[in-house]
Amino acid sequence: MKISKLNGLFLLVFFAQACSSGKIITPTGEYSGVIPCADCPGIDYTLKLHEDYTYAESLNYQERDSPTLNNTGTYKVKNDTLIYLKSKPDNSGMQLFRLKDDQLVILDSYGKPIQSGCADAYILRKDYPNWVTEQINGQWELQSINQKGIDAGASSPNIEFMLKDKNFRGFAGCNRINGKVEQVGNTLQFGMPMSTKMACPQLKLESQFLRLITNRSWTFSVTKDQLQLSDATKTITFIRAN
Repeated sequence: MKISKLNGLFLLVFFAQACSSGKIITPTGEYSGVIPCADCPGIDYTLKLHEDYTYAESLNYQERDSPTLNNTGTYKVKNDTLIYLKSKPDNSGMQLFRLKDDQLVILDSYGKPIQSGCADAYILRKDYPNWVTEQINGQWELQSINQKGIDAGASSPNIEFMLKDKNFRGFAGCNRINGKVEQVGNTLQFGMPMSTKMACPQLKLESQFLRLITNRSWTFSVTKDQLQLSDATKTITFIRAN
């Protein structure tokens, strides 16, 4: 209780210091993203800010059999960039945000950017669907399957996404591959890939990789340098190819 009161006092002081005599810009619009989750693949988070200083937020925990959480309330804007969801209890998550262009950066309870290895995941965007497509497009090299590293050297499988055309192409470890893939929400849905028919001494990794991208759907999370696909039993991690 004492810590909560101190945090509440900090927020009041923080906002009092942030007051400005300049004109306040109302950051209206819908901001969304997939934020980290301790016990699920991610949280689909959307925050809508309205001109009358009310907000609506929704949280959908991926791969959980639970309804989407919806909350509404009022917010404040300070110095044109700091957004405070004042209807939320002090020290609760997703209460402070920093406006940056068409993005909202989620802050911690002290008004600081969240420091972690996936800091990009704490950024909400107005154009999130298009941003995701742009991030996934390009070439990725297989790094691990279920956290077990791939040691295939020059024969490492890789895949290149062209989501606008709903296609992918790549290298499975021995043979060239191509096929259909579609982004639906926060999933990538693969069809049946086609492959060349070269014979190689080691086809175990290729066979495993092909099974993973044949007629399967994966929940994804993506940053600038890493793409992770997951379902109820497996996780595949790729790194951005140079």
